[in-house]
Amino acid sequence: MREAQAKPSLLAGLDAHQRAAVTARAGPLLIVAGAGSGKTLVLTRRIAHLVASHQARPEEVLAIAFTNKTARELAERVAQLVGEADARRMTVGTFHAVSHRHIVRPHAERLGRSGAFSIYDAHDAHSLIGAAITELGVPNLTAAEAQGAISLHKARLVAPTAATREGSSAALRAVWRLYEDALERSDALDFDDLIAGGVHLLTRHPDLLAGLRRRWRHVLVDEFQDVNTAQHRWLMLVAGPHGNLTAVADDDQLVYSFRSAEVRNTLRFEADFPGAEVVTLERNYRSSGQIVRAAGGLIAHNRERRAKRIVAVAPAGRAVRVLAFADEAEEARAAVAWCAQRLAGSVQADELALLYRTRGQARPLEQALLPARLPFRVLGGQGFFEHSEVRDALAHLALVSNPHDRLAFARALQAPRRGLGEVAIRRLVTFADGQDVDLLSALVRSAEAPGLRARQAETARTLGLALAKIALEARGR
Repeated sequence: MREAQAKPSLLAGLDAHQRAAVTARAGPLLIVAGAGSGKTLVLTRRIAHLVASHQARPEEVLAIAFTNKTARELAERVAQLVGEADARRMTVGTFHAVSHRHIVRPHAERLGRSGAFSIYDAHDAHSLIGAAITELGVPNLTAAEAQGAISLHKARLVAPTAATREGSSAALRAVWRLYEDALERSDALDFDDLIAGGVHLLTRHPDLLAGLRRRWRHVLVDEFQDVNTAQHRWLMLVAGPHGNLTAVADDDQLVYSFRSAEVRNTLRFEADFPGAEVVTLERNYRSSGQIVRAAGGLIAHNRERRAKRIVAVAPAGRAVRVLAFADEAEEARAAVAWCAQRLAGSVQADELALLYRTRGQARPLEQALLPARLPFRVLGGQGFFEHSEVRDALAHLALVSNPHDRLAFARALQAPRRGLGEVAIRRLVTFADGQDVDLLSALVRSAEAPGLRARQAETARTLGLALAKIALEARGR
């Protein structure tokens, strides 16, 4: 493809491959970006170039990132290039956020939900699936195993009715059915439904799909190698016949295979989008030559990959060292000794980093650092929304927003403890079902619920009136 004319400022500091990726004309484009090759720089410059060269209006741009953090960073960097006003007209977010806000929430009724449906996270899903297993008395199947299998099926767009063909056991299918029933009763969807539900809506409702294709005429996605079957189908639908899809990928950096990511989506890009242009970013600007060569030697053993050559811009640097230890405690002590040796010299504490693969591996390092009296802080610990007191507060708000949310109902009634235990909660839920009213209404009318003690009924009614007042005030705004 020929280059579209670009503003010189958008090409400043780019190498020849980066420039080719930024200025490629509209149409399907795969940017194969190795580690440290400046992929975010290229992606943001390409977005700015599409607008500056009048190939796209800002509101026609959809940019997808894989995490909320990277989506925020992408939006901020684009705003620095095009200005806040134009950046706000673009749609930038994760797959789940975009599908939720622009497809699933506005059209929830078509999925059998209200516009106020709740979104259940992994913790909520685990609770519901565990309850289903207990109700069915299923042996040899844990909630974690069932949750992983159900999530995998949804990522592959396998419906419960088709799970038999995928080798699922009768027990798993029964648990899945109860889980879906529980979601429906609570007017809720889980995290995976935000993508699978979006695909369902786009496939079944041509009017909705046509409107989104007219709106988003240029789609750009980062970390394309990590998309799963559902996300890939979502992208294929949205990109549509115009094919203005820019995918940034490195098949050697597949991270989300445990969530059903398919590297084949990257390898077959030209087959999915005939006439696609492929640009490979070959220079690593981040790491020393020794690190790039060592990584390249390991990566070369990958079987499903595109052939590529990554060259380090930086000097060779020190040789890469690989050390083996008897156990995690010995490894932690050696890491602490390494840090102490450098701190005794001219290195400052904030210049050192100890990286670990999973959160559970932080504990041995902490246990070794504390007696050594070395200053440290642990990043990536428990998230704000994972704290029990925060989840308690959110349960009250969720019940205000969605008075059918049974998980929020159960949590709100027990946080703080009010003398309303599991038996009282079941009686209130049964009363709500029998009267065909929502759970907030059942709280307000709790004096009518059979089996509740007078004090329990009054406590439930007081809470119900308070939450109903908040709901009324929220609707009036």
